[in-house]
Amino acid sequence: MRILLFLLFLVSTNAIFAQNRVFTTAKTAKGKAKDNFDKARDLFRAMQYPEAIKATDAAFKADTNFIDALFLKASIYNEFKNYKGAEEVLSKVFRMSETFDSDIWFYLAQTKRNLEKYSEAIPLYEKFLTVGSKNQVAIKQTQNHLPNCRFIAKAMENPVPFDPKPLSNAINSLENCEYLPCLTADGETLIFTRRERNDEDFMISKKINGEWQTAKPMENINTQNNEGAECISADGRFLVFTACNRRDGMGSCDLYFSELAESGWTTPKNMGHPISTPAWESQPSLSADGRTLYFTSSRTGGLGGSDIWRSTRQKDGTWTAPVNIGDKINTAGDDAGPFFHPDSQTLYFMSNGRPSMGGFDLYFARKNEKGEFDEPQNMGYPINTIHDEANIIISLDGKKAMMASDRKYKTVATKSIFRSQNSLPTDVAETETDLYEFDLYEGARPKFVNYVKGKVYDVTNFQNLRAKVEITDLANNEVVSTVISDWKGEFLLCLPAGKNYAFTVKRAKYAFYSNNFALDNNLNLEKPFLLDVPLIPLSNATNSTTTTSTATTEKAKKTVVLKNIFFETASAKLLAISTAELDRLKDMLDENATLRIQLNGHTDSDGTDASNLTLSSNRAKAVYDYLIQKGIVASRLQYKGFGESQPVATNDTPEGKQENRRTEFEILGF
Repeated sequence: MRILLFLLFLVSTNAIFAQNRVFTTAKTAKGKAKDNFDKARDLFRAMQYPEAIKATDAAFKADTNFIDALFLKASIYNEFKNYKGAEEVLSKVFRMSETFDSDIWFYLAQTKRNLEKYSEAIPLYEKFLTVGSKNQVAIKQTQNHLPNCRFIAKAMENPVPFDPKPLSNAINSLENCEYLPCLTADGETLIFTRRERNDEDFMISKKINGEWQTAKPMENINTQNNEGAECISADGRFLVFTACNRRDGMGSCDLYFSELAESGWTTPKNMGHPISTPAWESQPSLSADGRTLYFTSSRTGGLGGSDIWRSTRQKDGTWTAPVNIGDKINTAGDDAGPFFHPDSQTLYFMSNGRPSMGGFDLYFARKNEKGEFDEPQNMGYPINTIHDEANIIISLDGKKAMMASDRKYKTVATKSIFRSQNSLPTDVAETETDLYEFDLYEGARPKFVNYVKGKVYDVTNFQNLRAKVEITDLANNEVVSTVISDWKGEFLLCLPAGKNYAFTVKRAKYAFYSNNFALDNNLNLEKPFLLDVPLIPLSNATNSTTTTSTATTEKAKKTVVLKNIFFETASAKLLAISTAELDRLKDMLDENATLRIQLNGHTDSDGTDASNLTLSSNRAKAVYDYLIQKGIVASRLQYKGFGESQPVATNDTPEGKQENRRTEFEILGF
């Protein structure tokens, strides 16, 4: 029973006088008033609410001073969530007497809150704290609800843009619940949980020509048990998910992983110690580079019922002991559902441990220059409501968000994913839950992220190659992301805006491939980088050309442009950010002791032919000198300047000129 009913039976046997009127209580009632009141209480206990209401009306009709009959009627209305009826009855009690029971302020405030009349509830809660009530339960609830009401009232006065649209019937079904979505970085693969007849399974859909295809069950992942609360790596090749009560489980719910291979998804394995424990682990989220795992756990050492934890994947594939991400995010309540955006700065999560619209709200927090999360921000109304909101994901560009809601935009999957994957509560089971997408307002957007996607192959025979694909931050020479291209030679890496990146593809016995993505001054660059990456096999690189017509083609097959070597303007002085590329070239020479190369310099058409020839030669020599200083013997190196004589693009645009200003290495022999 609600606290209102419980307190009702504790009303004093002594009539309390107010406004020169004597009121009848539950213990002073007589005759028909008492008989109907007792009948109403019995019907209430039997959950026969309409009949109980009629009995309270009869009791009050028999004695219009019977104020406890009105209290009981309001309690019954509240029990079956007829808050409007409860408000009308309590307002009548309030008009009869504000002092009959000091808790009337609390009861009416609670009802106003249930009706989402937060501005009206605030002064009632504030008054209740001043009237000297001894109801400690009500006082504690008021202390919890009052800051929330203040927050809600302000939030509702300042709503954020929110216009959710359901995904197509290819994703959402009429008879089942769909929730817990995750996307690959390119937005072309969607995995989500579908609940059908108490069974939770993963579904997968591909986007073709902008349209989601009919979702299908994930082969080799789904079992007769329940699977849910998953995340997918940026490139779509590593899946982490939650499963409960399995034979190989270490606790109630553990984290499992599977990898996409040529034959399909591998048999899932428990992530094991130290990720999985006898406690509850769920709701994983991988960083863009796949090296950091955020997840929710109820393990010891936390700050509340459940907290968000973080673990790092080491070079040998093992995971470090998880660490609690701290009290900036975690509270004494429950904090869960992390989604760490590929911008590597913004964390989205759900919490019931801070001022909110009610229950679980969605929040986001950004990392500062120290790498620490700043104070979380509520995502605002009407994204958050008086109901529970759970598990949001954000697109790579930050413009779109996706979450699960029912038709009233109440997220209902919360309980099932929060404590168990085995079952959903009755109210959820009877509610249709679909996936919705909406435009995320600018203030809650993460930093813009682009991506590079492509295929690696042998330039001589077009065979797909597995190779190491690497992104380096040129500002600090730090490798920020590394993947191995798959059996099809394909790869995908995320590129957060605001930095200048070196892109390198390496494979043993091949010349490395070099590219550059300057996103430090190109924040609005939204088109992804789609690349073909031809690698030159060192063993097939020769100096011979049979005819003049084939000379250019043969040279192209043994020449690599060094996209990350930079010089001062109109100078042959190397810039410091060239170091990573220069060292990469030196390492390749060290690893291939018989390799001989020629360093070629080129310029755009600005300036005279003679000055450009000199500049290009001096720049090639600068690279030559660097390698000599690093211990490469001179007999393996040559250099030559070509000035502006071999353009690869027009000199009529800044972009074309930049392409023509280049340093290359040409393979002479192996």
